[in-house]
Amino acid sequence: MKKKINITIDEKLLSEIDVIADELGMSRSSFLSMAGKTYINQANVMHNMPRMLNDVEKIMAQDAVTK
Repeated sequence: MKKKINITIDEKLLSEIDVIADELGMSRSSFLSMAGKTYINQANVMHNMPRMLNDVEKIMAQDAVTK
């Protein structure tokens, strides 16, 4: 479900968003939604990075033992 909102944003940032969205052939709304999703995905990866590195270290240690 989509929801219409109003936000306040710096004019220079809005201009930069509009230029990039136009270059990508996207609407401003689509670009901002994509940017928000990208930020959330990156934040989730960074949050999970210590666990993922630990898992990789365990796998590498197991491989070293079996060789």
